[in-house]
Amino acid sequence: MFSLDLVFLGCKLENIFKRMRLGLFFMDLDLMQRSLQQAEPLVELGADWQSRNCFNFNKALHCIAIRNFDTATDLLVSAIATFVCTEIMAYADFIKYTVLCGALILKRGDVKKLLIDNPEIQQALHYNSTLREYLFSLHECEYRLFYQRLADIEVK
Repeated sequence: MFSLDLVFLGCKLENIFKRMRLGLFFMDLDLMQRSLQQAEPLVELGADWQSRNCFNFNKALHCIAIRNFDTATDLLVSAIATFVCTEIMAYADFIKYTVLCGALILKRGDVKKLLIDNPEIQQALHYNSTLREYLFSLHECEYRLFYQRLADIEVK
């Protein structure tokens, strides 16, 4: 059955997500934090899967901004298959942030399991040889190449 409350819930969440994007654009961490706090109970109340995914992605971006890479990595890795926030960034950039955060935080076995063996990441890395070499050189302990690719990623 169609509920008017769910429509209003979706509109409220969409407005909060737009405020989060403004906070991200201006790097207003306080606005991002307040928006996340307002969105969380609404998402728990019964948001659809797209709103949940957008909430988790926005939360991951906030975690990156405040340098909480552990939580950001968990959220980004879990959102790989269901990424829907193309209004914020392209899928290729999303994969780049996922790989960079994962390389910082994950243990070597988890890097292989969650990043290298992930088919969505493999497909995206096919088009970004620098990021692919960065990830594989870290996993294969080729640190000279790893730092070269890290520098290449920084200038791009």
